[in-house]
Amino acid sequence: MRLVHLSDPHLVAPGERLFGLDPLARLDAALAHLRHHEPDAELLLVTGDLTDRGEDRAYAALKQRLAALPQPTVLLLGNHDERAAFRRTFADHPRDDGGFVQSCVDGADGVSLVALDTLVRGHEHGALDGGRLAWLERRLAERADRAVYLAMHHPPVACGIPGMDAIGLADVDAFWAVVAEAPQVRHVFAGHIHRPFFARRGDVTVSTLPSPAHQVHLQYAAADVVLGSHEPGCYGVATLAPDGFDLHVRAFTDTSPRFVLDAGGYGATTPSDLPPVPHPYDHLI
Repeated sequence: MRLVHLSDPHLVAPGERLFGLDPLARLDAALAHLRHHEPDAELLLVTGDLTDRGEDRAYAALKQRLAALPQPTVLLLGNHDERAAFRRTFADHPRDDGGFVQSCVDGADGVSLVALDTLVRGHEHGALDGGRLAWLERRLAERADRAVYLAMHHPPVACGIPGMDAIGLADVDAFWAVVAEAPQVRHVFAGHIHRPFFARRGDVTVSTLPSPAHQVHLQYAAADVVLGSHEPGCYGVATLAPDGFDLHVRAFTDTSPRFVLDAGGYGATTPSDLPPVPHPYDHLI
């Protein structure tokens, strides 16, 4: 299974801005970029904070854009989302019997993606209560003979940024106790951190990505503030297999020069001296 992972677009109503950026324009740029560079992706995974304020107009703008994609989409909710507003706009999106936005995608190659809802209404931290964990246990039991990849907004590990860890996933031990009984679980795709971050707990790896919009600045000292930044917007491209996976991160807002790594550019003294990428390779840019 080949999927594109995008997280934390933080959409606001069309025409509005957030932290000096237009999140909807950033999402449009990300989707245009992935259509050009990743046309064979089988699935788009968006791990929460779809909107910044849970506005109906923001969800409607997201739905309009996703409808133009050739790939199906798995959407998750983050702490900035509103479950009721999401369900008004995405009434057909899968959810469990409790109304949580949780679903499974079973690939033909023996790989499954299981998506979890960690939203706690009215709070910034996330949780997987008994009902949601029981749902996960059942889905894992049904897929004992498959390689399982999990997806959730709040990562089940601390990242070392105090302000973000303070609003992380509550009771992570209960989550890992369930996963410990499921050796087929390979990896967890998460959001929330707005940074490239990788971790491992036992045999299971965890990754997060930068947002397509604003980022969280990397600092370990201050617990009472979370600093933001305009570092490049990104999305991830992952290939999931029964025996392992790989993940690339694409900085789609990066406009730095592209050039061929050969002698033609060795003598350049400034970036503007670099020769352009020649045809037919220029279509790769």
